[in-house]
This record gives sequence, structure tokens and C-alpha cells, in this order.
Amino acid sequence: MAPAVLVPIDDSSDGEAGSATVVDVPSPAPAPAMDIDGDDDGRDRGGEGDGAAASGGSVDRLSDLSNDILAKILGHLRDIRNVATTAVLSRRWLDLWTHVDIIVLQYDEPPDSRIVQEGGSATDVAAPSPAPMDIDGDDDGRDRGEGDGAAASVLAADGSSAALSLALGLHVHGDGGGADRLSDLHEDILAKILGHLRDIRNVATTAVLSRRWLDLWTLVDIIVLQYDEPPNSRIVQEVLAARARNGSTATDIRLLEVTSLNSATPDATASWLRVAAPRLTGELFFRNRSSVPSEILNEEMDVVEQLVDELGDLVVDESGAFELPCFMRVTKITLHLGFLGLSLPPSGVFAKLRELHLVHVQFNGELTMDDAMLPSLEWLEIRHSSGLASLTLRLAPLTQMTLYNVRRLRRLNAVLPGLEVLSVTECFLEDLEGVSIVAEELEDLRWLDMYQPGLVYFKRMPRLQMLLPPAVYPYGLQNVFFNRSCQMLLNLCPSIDGLLLIVEIELEQGAKHGVRPLMEGITQLPHIKILCLNLLTRGHAYGASVLHILTMCTCIAVLGLRIEEDFQVENACPVNCLCDRPRNWRDKDISMRSLTEIVILNFRGKQHELDLVRVLVQVAPALDLSCYVPMYEVLQALGLLWK
Repeated sequence: MAPAVLVPIDDSSDGEAGSATVVDVPSPAPAPAMDIDGDDDGRDRGGEGDGAAASGGSVDRLSDLSNDILAKILGHLRDIRNVATTAVLSRRWLDLWTHVDIIVLQYDEPPDSRIVQEGGSATDVAAPSPAPMDIDGDDDGRDRGEGDGAAASVLAADGSSAALSLALGLHVHGDGGGADRLSDLHEDILAKILGHLRDIRNVATTAVLSRRWLDLWTLVDIIVLQYDEPPNSRIVQEVLAARARNGSTATDIRLLEVTSLNSATPDATASWLRVAAPRLTGELFFRNRSSVPSEILNEEMDVVEQLVDELGDLVVDESGAFELPCFMRVTKITLHLGFLGLSLPPSGVFAKLRELHLVHVQFNGELTMDDAMLPSLEWLEIRHSSGLASLTLRLAPLTQMTLYNVRRLRRLNAVLPGLEVLSVTECFLEDLEGVSIVAEELEDLRWLDMYQPGLVYFKRMPRLQMLLPPAVYPYGLQNVFFNRSCQMLLNLCPSIDGLLLIVEIELEQGAKHGVRPLMEGITQLPHIKILCLNLLTRGHAYGASVLHILTMCTCIAVLGLRIEEDFQVENACPVNCLCDRPRNWRDKDISMRSLTEIVILNFRGKQHELDLVRVLVQVAPALDLSCYVPMYEVLQALGLLWK
């Protein structure tokens, strides 16, 4: 069968790559003549248009192009690191990349922008005289002309190219001798180099270099592709099929990353997934940019559902689901489906799958995952999804699970003997029917959801070290219910290492509510060594709330306070605001002799904050005031970073 070539089509005037198509190229018949030099004579270089040139096997079509034209071609690679890699081809190409007039560059050392400055100065250095090359792959060990002497020096006189090459991570050696270093490399190595271009369209452009390079792009094991015709995913299927048609045994794909720029259809998605399933060995990533606007998708699910109802037909109907094929050799699957419907296959084994991440998925009622289907799964994550009423899990190797904003989940039955980290957020706020979790190895529990002992059951957790329960509210009669829910979960853990507590200061100004007992419903905290408070203050004072909590855990050694950025709320904290009550909180008489370290993040130095610090210094005689550790580092060391 004939191989396929992905040919970029540039129909714009600003140099941006346009769309692409896949065409069949006869093989092993000679490649057709080209007029890549742009002289409009309808022939290849040399003026004959046939013979040796027609075969494409020994003709270097690039060497006769001017530097300006070559620079224009290189500009389509955009990322200057990819462009600069061509410096290793020969002496002529050493500084050719500096002629490119499009520079796209990222750097990850904020204090040092030297790489950007070097790139700017290097473009001012004139390129040396053209030297021949052997990019045609005829393996004669020489450049297209005589080869040697003229190309004796590789580095520019002022060393600018060498300096920038080092900054870019390239290794250009001292004496290139005019040699074409690429032609002697094995195809597997060349494919590895091409894989760093990532976008398969950029990779496929190398097919025009020579006959040897015609199918080289099909050996690349990293495929990154975008398509913008939702009913038609043919381009994805053709790219995958081209790899199988080239006759090579190296058809395994290490990474397949596909993005649908418009709302994908279930049938189109399922069709290319079925083609990919037997060929993929590493990671699958698919993002469907749904017609539901991204700013809506980023909201919580209750907001999403309300807005989607108003927008009508933007949501894919539940009957428009697709079945995920069985990927037997894939190790990681990430699906951002834009509310496409999804179901798992009734049979089959994802034998090597270790991570499964599902985001913006429309489920259809019930979902069961067990060891028979997922014998190696270690991390399960489901976020911002709907339609999942019942989730049943029997997964022995699972060590980490996250359920975040899975709207209207009613039942969870999980037997997870190896689970170490469990995070559940806003899944059971309504329609809760029953939760049963057996996870005796659990070390870190983050339960920001409804807790009712009769409906939510945790088997004994003897290894539990860290707990994040539902938020507590210092003020407001209407919040007592939530405080009691938090207290009932705290009662399960009489002694743990660390406690993270979210404190929300919500106030209804007015005499009828008064203050009542502060933080009513919270009566006892576990015996802990570390307390981290995440304070959602909305501009209010928080000293009284913090000290009230500390009276229930006077034996802690480390206290962390993280003050969330002030909300822009009109009249958030008026004169005589309830948040500063009881008035005598500044005279709190407690003893915290074990407290040695306090870390505060987003400390603003307001008067009520200074008052709190004075009290803490007075009640903690062992406090080390000479050592300040950023809150981030403390949380990171404790494994308590808020997500």
C-alpha cells in the first residue's frame, strides 16, 4: 500500500502554518519533480526536470536556495530552539538560523534572561559563506561539492553562535569540517530528533528534503495534532495509518496528544481512538474544545449546568456517547471531553494503565471499575463531570483518588486496600444515598463534602496522618449545620499528625444574630502536632476566630496561617463589625508552650493582624522568632499543599 505524507498548506500571508492534508504518495515509484527553488520554471534545480532529479534519491534540493528563502522556511518552525538545531548540519547552516525574522522563545530561569539577549545579539552576526551539504542522504560521507577545506571552521569569529548554542542546549563541536552530521545517523535516531518538534505537521514537513526523508516522519513516536473539523477526524486516522503502512516494525506510539478545536462528535472520536488503541504504548491525551465556552467549563458544576440550560443545545445529548476502546499497553490516559458522553468497554483489560484522568465527562448513570479491567491502576481522577449517579470501585493497586465536583453523585462503594491519598470535593452536597469506603492504608484524607455518620462510612484508618475536613464557620446561626458536619468527621480521628482547616468568615450584619457562641458546633479538635488554617476572610478580621481554634489545640508545635486575598466586597468590614467580637480576644489567656514555629502567608500588617501576632508571641514562650520559613515550603514538606 502506498505511504501517506502529511503536507502543510500555508494559505496565509503572515507566515503562519495553515491547515494540512494527507495525500497518498506512490511507493517505491520515483518521487515527482519539484520546483522548490521558486524560480517558476516548473522543474527541479539543474534545469532538466527529469533524470536524476526526478528520482529524488540523490538530489539535494535545498542547497541551491538562497539564505533568505531557507530562513523563511525555517521560520515556520517558530520555536527558536527548533530552528537553531539546524546549525549542526554543515558550516553553511551554522548561522543560517540567525536570519530568521520570527523568534519564539521560552526560558525558565527568571533571574537570568541571558538566553533571550544572546538570541538577539546572534541575529546581528552575518552568516559565513555557503558551504555544500549532504542532506540528501546518499551516505557518501561528503558534502555535495568537494566537501572539506572550505568548511574548516565551525564557530563564528566572535563565538556568538557557540554561546547561544550552549544556552539552547545544543552541542556544536569545534571543527565541523563541512561534514553533514545527520546523514550518518540511523533512522531511529533521526526520528528521535524529529520528535522534539512535537507538532506532527512540523515533523512531516521534512518529507520534502529527499527520498530518504519521505517516510522518516512516520517513525516518530510522539504525535501531537490539532484538527478543527468536528465531524471529520480523518486527518488523525490518516496519520496513524501512515505509520502502519511504511513497512517498519517500529510502529509503537509513545505519546498521542490530540486536540479538537471545535466540538468533536462521539463517532469521529471513537473512530480514531479505535485506530490508535493497538499502536499506543505510552500516554493518550485528548482535549475536546466543546462549543460550551471555556469560561463556563471553568466554573463549578452547578454554575455550568445553569448556564448550559440557558444555552440550550450546546451540551451533547446523553445518547451521543462513545465507548472507550481497550488500550492494552497504554500507561496514562487523560480525557478532557467537553461533556461528550463516555462509557467503558464491557470487556477487555487495560493491562498497563497506571493513571486515568477524566474531566468534563457526561456519564450515563453507573460506573464500575475493578481489578479485572484495570489491574495496574494507581491514580484515578474524575473532575467537573455529571451524570454519574453510582460509582463502584474494587481496585487493589490504587494509591491516589480524586473526585472533584462530580455533580449529583449519590452512591460511592469503594474497596481500595492500597489507597494512600483520597480527595473528595463537592460531590455529595445533594441527593446523598450512601458512601462506603474501605481504605485501611489511607494516610491523607481530604473530605470537603457533606459528612453524615449514617450515610457516610469509613472503615478504620489506622495510618491516617493528615486530615482536611469540611470548612468551618465562626459566625452565623445558619452555618451551625456545616460546623456539626465537620465536627462529626473530626471525631473519627482522635489523634493525627496534621490538620488542615478552612475557616470561612461569613457575616450577616444585624443585631438579631449577635455573635452567639463563636464557631458553634465545633467543640473538640484531634490531638495534633501541626495546624494549618486557610482563612477565607473576605476582608474581615480573623484574630478572634484563630485564637478560639487554638484554645482547642494548645499542644501544637507548628501553626500555619494562609490568608486568602481580600474579596472586593462593598462595605465588607464596617465599623463595629461582628468579626472583631468578642472584644476581649486580644486579652486571650492561653498557654502554648509547645509552639515553636508560626508561618503566615499573605500577611498585610493591618492593625488586627499585628494584634494577633502580639498575642501569639506572648502565649508561646518557645517560639523561635529568628527563623522565617515561607508557608509554601512548610506545606510542601508536610504534603499539605492546597489544590
